[in-house]
Amino acid sequence: MSDGYQGYLNVRGYKDLEVENRPKSWSTWVTFSVSQAAPAAAPSKPIVRKY
Repeated sequence: MSDGYQGYLNVRGYKDLEVENRPKSWSTWVTFSVSQAAPAAAPSKPIVRKY
């Protein structure tokens, strides 16, 4: 991916079970997503606790 972008790829597939009265089949999903990358978080100061 290019600088400043991030990508996500997901592939899922399922085979139908218990298909006594239905045709045998597969279900497949493919997801591809591209978005801008999250900005880099600034370092935070440690929490100071006084007891």
